[in-house]
Amino acid sequence: MTQLVEVTPESAGWRYVGFEAHRLGPGESLQRSTRDREVCLVMLSGKADVRFASHGWTGIGGRQTIFDGPSDSVYAPPGGELSVSGAGPGCEFALGWAPARRGAEPALIRAADVKVFKRGADRTERTIHNILMEDRPAESLLVTEVFTPGGNWSSYPPHSPTSTTPTTRRVKRISKRRTTTG
Repeated sequence: MTQLVEVTPESAGWRYVGFEAHRLGPGESLQRSTRDREVCLVMLSGKADVRFASHGWTGIGGRQTIFDGPSDSVYAPPGGELSVSGAGPGCEFALGWAPARRGAEPALIRAADVKVFKRGADRTERTIHNILMEDRPAESLLVTEVFTPGGNWSSYPPHSPTSTTPTTRRVKRISKRRTTTG
């Protein structure tokens, strides 16, 4: 098992969200207690078997790289144990965390159910994968993947994700970037 990155509220000086990314070989596993947080596991590449409480999903994922369209994800509420096992080579996944009291029912979010759309135009165009947004049950966690072509802005207008104005709300955002050549 290889931990690729970990950002905790403590390590970043934040109060809320956290992020981890891991790589598992075939048969390797990782367990995480959700404690007082809800989590969304997003398959970055490869396949995994995932368990939470009495729920189990085998062989989720399947894209070769993050650039190969949406992937499967799993939502898990606070107060349980999340278990992930590599179901073949190239298993990489991300865990996005946010505090929650109750959360919602554990759920598999299939790649086919992820809303994909373009946002912006010209130098601000990017592809959005809405994985866990307001249209799905969760207490406070929102999860998207954003794919921005080289040289383009990933958001418009340029802004600070932690600033608030009278017309915006405070949103904590963690970005994990990966690039490809070609």
